[in-house]
Amino acid sequence: MENEKGEKRMPLTRLPEKKRARVVEITGGSHLRDKLMGMGVYAGRELLKLSCIGLRGPVVVKVGRSVVAIGYGMAGKITVEAL
Repeated sequence: MENEKGEKRMPLTRLPEKKRARVVEITGGSHLRDKLMGMGVYAGRELLKLSCIGLRGPVVVKVGRSVVAIGYGMAGKITVEAL
């Protein structure tokens, strides 16, 4: 889906594998944002989606020099913009 500026924004779960993206927003409570911040995922941060395991399995992303697995439900609340 594209916004009025033509930017491609989507949930992290819909981003294709091996694609880079920038986190635009996290739609969730403060607990979710704090948990993701501890993993290095926050608004404005770039990441690389490595894989998505199974139908609704964890989403594996590279953030900086770390590789983290994020649950499917949490990943669906992270809005990213493809780069």
